[in-house]
Amino acid sequence: MNPEAADFVPEQNPPAAATAFPGSTAKAKIAERLTANELSTRDVDSTVVLLKLTMLQAMQPVQFSGNPSDYTTFRERLHDNLEDEVLSDSQKLEFLPKFVTGEVYEVLARVAGCSYEAIMEILHECYGNPAAVAAACIENLTNGPKLSNSDYTGLRNLADKLEAAAKNSVAAMSKKRAPWQTENKSSDHCQVI
Repeated sequence: MNPEAADFVPEQNPPAAATAFPGSTAKAKIAERLTANELSTRDVDSTVVLLKLTMLQAMQPVQFSGNPSDYTTFRERLHDNLEDEVLSDSQKLEFLPKFVTGEVYEVLARVAGCSYEAIMEILHECYGNPAAVAAACIENLTNGPKLSNSDYTGLRNLADKLEAAAKNSVAAMSKKRAPWQTENKSSDHCQVI
């Protein structure tokens, strides 16, 4: 203790802005600028985007190589991972190459100036034609080893292929519009390189 220090005298009336919670004045200033709902929505939105970007960066997805029989599965993966209203168009375009390989990757390189929706239209035209999907599924079924009655593993694999082919063909021929398809195509921005 310092004998020369002034005596401590507690304040009789604390300032009106002081409260029991530290940092509450900063919160009060923020609350003045934004309503509580806007603040929580912005915080949640930025947190969700950050988590989504982190997940996508760490992800090693199965890549689509251009086989039309795999197109519906590819579209489902994109829908589940990129098309959930969290990411911006540029963020979707940044992560799209992680989901493709081979000739599809080359298509993406050629249409580098396009919007995400325009690229999805191009990929659908190239690989999502229902007739091409059905033909590729049939080809996958007929180009296999000869099976015998006692080849249980081979017969099970054929049954799995038949089920997958049926699901892919039905999904490709479904009349539902994909989330990336719009009624007005004049808004699509695309510059093919």
